[in-house]
Amino acid sequence: MITIRAMERRDAEAVSALASQFEVYLNELREGRAEVSFLTREVIERDAFGASPAFSGLVAEEGGKVVGYLLYYPGYITDRATRIMHMPDLFVAESHRGKGAGQALLEGLKGECRRYGATKVLFTVWRANPRAVHFYHSVGAVMEDDEVMMSMEVDGPLRMERTKHR
Repeated sequence: MITIRAMERRDAEAVSALASQFEVYLNELREGRAEVSFLTREVIERDAFGASPAFSGLVAEEGGKVVGYLLYYPGYITDRATRIMHMPDLFVAESHRGKGAGQALLEGLKGECRRYGATKVLFTVWRANPRAVHFYHSVGAVMEDDEVMMSMEVDGPLRMERTKHR
C-alpha cells in the first residue's frame, strides 16, 4: 500500500537517488545529451530544510521505502489575483508506475494547495515525454497554449537588442 506524507530531512538521500533516476529517464528523451542531477542530498537539505526553504516536498512510500516524490513551492498570478503552486518535479520509480503513486502525490499536493489558498498548480512537461503528457491529461491537467515558457540567466548583463514584434 502506498502512503503519501510530507518530505522530511531524513528523506533527502532517497529523494536524491530518485532524482538521479529521473535524470537518467530524461537523458533518454534528450537523445544522448546527458546531464546530471543537481538535486543531491546536500542540496535538498539546504534548499528544503535550511534557514530559507526554497521548496517543500511530498514522498510516496511503500513498505517504509520512498518510491516517488513531488516538489512544490508557492507563487502568485497578478492578472488573476490568485495564489498558485509551482510543481517543478514529480517522479515515481519505474517499478511503482501505474500503481497510483503519481496520482496520490498529486492528491497530496491538492491538499497543500487548499491549505495555502492556491487555486491552480503550474508545471512544465517536455513535449518529448509522451508518458508524462498522457499521465497529466488522464488526471485532468490541460495544456496552457496561450503562454510560452521563457528563461533568463541571472548572471551577466542584460542585452538590449531591438527586435520587431510580430
